[in-house]
Amino acid sequence: PQDMVVKFQTIDVLKFYAHTIGALLAPESRLVKSLSECCGKATGHFNTILKRYANDLTSNMAPFAANLSAVGPLVEAASRLKKMCMVHQSSMVPRGEKDKFFTAVLAAMVEPLRHMCMSATRGLDEDDTSIYMVNNLNVIVLSIAPFPFTEQWKKSIEQQIDSWLQTLVNACAAKFLNGCQLLKKVEIIRDIKSTIQSMKN
Repeated sequence: PQDMVVKFQTIDVLKFYAHTIGALLAPESRLVKSLSECCGKATGHFNTILKRYANDLTSNMAPFAANLSAVGPLVEAASRLKKMCMVHQSSMVPRGEKDKFFTAVLAAMVEPLRHMCMSATRGLDEDDTSIYMVNNLNVIVLSIAPFPFTEQWKKSIEQQIDSWLQTLVNACAAKFLNGCQLLKKVEIIRDIKSTIQSMKN
């Protein structure tokens, strides 16, 4: 949805006024109650939209690009996620309150994007899968990297990228060795080293 970021920003504004005015007026005042009710309804509506959007990402998988670059839906979603991160970072809502809400938003966005990447690799060989995953996961990382509150997600995705890079290196090395008719010899050497190590133990 085009207005998802706007709705998120609206919730942040409502929460700020609810918190600020709530500290000045009695909890039972009509204005405080109205603002609290608006926050609740806006948050519920946003969560519904977010859930639907996440489901769309995972159920309507975009086919991988011929050049294995990041696919359009993921780039768009990552852009929305970055904009919401910017809203969260500049928010004047108390940290405990805003962090609790945004933690759930991050999970609801990042996990479907990771799932979408993996699901779209069907039909690709190991090399191309690795390249495709690295390209798409990098887009996700770049969208959240500037923000300190995304550090855990950033580390998790970077570990995933490192793993795919290692897979790519191993696959390319195996193809090279096989082309030089050295793969079987390398495997024999590894077996010998493994046997010697086992005997030492």
